[in-house]
Amino acid sequence: MKKCFSRLKFFIRYYSLVLQSRLDLLLKRYPFVKDRSIPISKNDLYFQETPTKLTRILLSNLTIQFNGAACSVASTVTVLNSLREFLYKKSCFETPITQRELLERVKTIHWKERMGENGYKGRRGLPVRELGLVVNASLNEYDLAHQEVKTIPLLKKMPNLDQLKKELLEDLICFENNSESLIIAHFNQAVFIGDLHVPHISPVGAFDIKQNQVLMLDVDPEVNSPYWVSFDTFFNGLTWEYNRLMQKYGYNGGGYIKILL
Repeated sequence: MKKCFSRLKFFIRYYSLVLQSRLDLLLKRYPFVKDRSIPISKNDLYFQETPTKLTRILLSNLTIQFNGAACSVASTVTVLNSLREFLYKKSCFETPITQRELLERVKTIHWKERMGENGYKGRRGLPVRELGLVVNASLNEYDLAHQEVKTIPLLKKMPNLDQLKKELLEDLICFENNSESLIIAHFNQAVFIGDLHVPHISPVGAFDIKQNQVLMLDVDPEVNSPYWVSFDTFFNGLTWEYNRLMQKYGYNGGGYIKILL
């Protein structure tokens, strides 16, 4: 009986999201198409020139989330293992950090419980501010050298949004040119690849300055490969204002986490 009730709750929640996603499209007149992203295999211009060492390392350490809520865990593990390799020698570590291990070691804001089926006090997944807290705690837990972890929330109604957009572009250029930072994006996945309008988290793998495109290392197991999105699409995904169903769980908008090395 309990299993049937849980399944019923899942279907109610899922179809509520479907209806809300369709309503979002009608109200905001945003086209529901799946070609806003370009798979990495169909746009290799960036890779015809030498990609940065950090991009190669991030690609080799890309981790896929272990359940529907664990995009924050997979993204953080991707970054932690990449930093181990980038800052030190990977051979110094016998085995890579795993998602389960990370959740056992980092207790901040009940991260492990939030990844479970029922969440923590009904809250599943992580809004952007909480994401910044667990990323910072994870870096400290594994003693990985960094200067600062900055959390940048983004909402379309912010009065200084144009300035924040310029700063995001500068952060991407700095990430690409200097390899002195890492970026984890908190975004509406539907803006990039279609499907449901739900919050999602994944690391940025590269920024093609010539084509003004961002390479997303999407940790979703249903996404076949990393993909490129234009900078404007990227910004739109990060600034999406969610419907009331998502706001009830603390998701008002997105943003990004910048790790300064």
